[in-house]
Amino acid sequence: MADQFAIELDKLYSRTIATPPTAPDVILFNLREETIVMVNQLIMFKNEIFKALEACKGLGILPAILVDHVRREADRFVGTLERSKTNQQTRTRERLGLMDGGRFAQTVPRLLYNRLPSEQLFTVAIEESMFFSRTHSEHAEHLSMSFRPEVQESYRQTAIRFKNDYQNLMLQAKEVENTGTQLRALLDENRKLSFAFRDYLTRILDEISTCRIPTGQTNFPPLLADHMRREVIYFIDILDRIQVR
Repeated sequence: MADQFAIELDKLYSRTIATPPTAPDVILFNLREETIVMVNQLIMFKNEIFKALEACKGLGILPAILVDHVRREADRFVGTLERSKTNQQTRTRERLGLMDGGRFAQTVPRLLYNRLPSEQLFTVAIEESMFFSRTHSEHAEHLSMSFRPEVQESYRQTAIRFKNDYQNLMLQAKEVENTGTQLRALLDENRKLSFAFRDYLTRILDEISTCRIPTGQTNFPPLLADHMRREVIYFIDILDRIQVR
């Protein structure tokens, strides 16, 4: 089932890339609808796998928390697409792994940030900070458990520091939301840490790809490091768009 999802999503990705932004609205809207339907099916599949792993009713090389991690990313993606369609919030904070889980999350597309009133943009900034701080913290934690013992210890220790720093930023985001102050300082800290994490992942990817990392290999594929790097770049773009205001 996972293989089939990968095949179908790859086809959908290729069609999306090949579709120009000047295409007729009906084509763009149909593409969005197709994406929502397919990714919702993927979310249900991920939920089944997560529950099976967590209850030890299934075995896998991925920890249950990482399956839930990629499910949360899919939920945020669908929530953004649905928000662009109906302007309705369809994902709760709980589904996205954010604090104060009973509330609906904003999931506003980043291209619309410049149209938001200040109060709403504040909430968007807090939620994005929480979401990606948790995402990158979990990425760093997964890396720290995947480096080879002893020979790659310095890489592991650096990953642990990134994990802790992002966890602290997630807690800071909640504090900023409660007080309504220091948002700019929070965003600046996110930018500083994310640039450092991006550079760290870029270096790891380069050293794995050229076999210059100690032992020449790691216990995770290079594609995973690239995936994490691309998500950091995406978050930096979000921060840039929020900073404009």
